[in-house]
Amino acid sequence: MNDYLMFGDINSKDYNIMIADVNQFDGAKKIVEKIQVPGRNGSLSIADGSFENISVTYTAYTKGGDFRNNLSGFKARLNSIVGYARLSDSFDGDIFRHARYDNEFVIDVSDRAGAAFLLQFDCDP
Repeated sequence: MNDYLMFGDINSKDYNIMIADVNQFDGAKKIVEKIQVPGRNGSLSIADGSFENISVTYTAYTKGGDFRNNLSGFKARLNSIVGYARLSDSFDGDIFRHARYDNEFVIDVSDRAGAAFLLQFDCDP
C-alpha cells in the first residue's frame, strides 16, 4: 500500500512522495516545575496539567519519474505554510494533529531512481 500524508492542503501523493513509517505512539511530556526547598528532601513539583509539544517524524520516500522536481516542489510547499496546519496520514485517517513544519529538509539516501528522507513536524500535544 502507498501511504501518504496531508499537511494543510498539501497531499504528499501529488508529489509522488509516500510514507513508510511514523512514530505515532510517542506521547507528550508533562510540564512540571521542580523547586528545591531548603531543609526539605526531594523537590516540590508544580504542574498545571499542560504538556510540551511533541515531535512527529515520518520516514518518507519517492522513486521513479521526475523525483528531483517533485522533491523541490514538495519542499517549497512545506515551507510556504507559516504556523500550524492540520496534519494527517493514511495510517489512521481518523486522527489528525495541529502541526508546523520548521525543520530542515535533508535527503538521507538518494540515487538515480529515488530518495529517502525524514519529515519532522512540531505538533501540539
